[in-house]
Amino acid sequence: MSISPRGIQIIVAQRCGLQKLDGCIISDNKSHIPHKELERLLELISAHYFVICDKWKKHFNIKEIKFYC
Repeated sequence: MSISPRGIQIIVAQRCGLQKLDGCIISDNKSHIPHKELERLLELISAHYFVICDKWKKHFNIKEIKFYC
């Protein structure tokens, strides 16, 4: 969460994407997460790659995920 110039709290989203084979990549760090913490988050996401993909397929009722990279 961040504070806008007007003093209003806003949520700053972090973007990362799953890759076709495994792991994930960061697309931006607009929330300015420290590098060490960001690496930990990416490791956690990568460690749960197959769980995330399985939940995605079940949620959208699909058999295969189409990846961009």
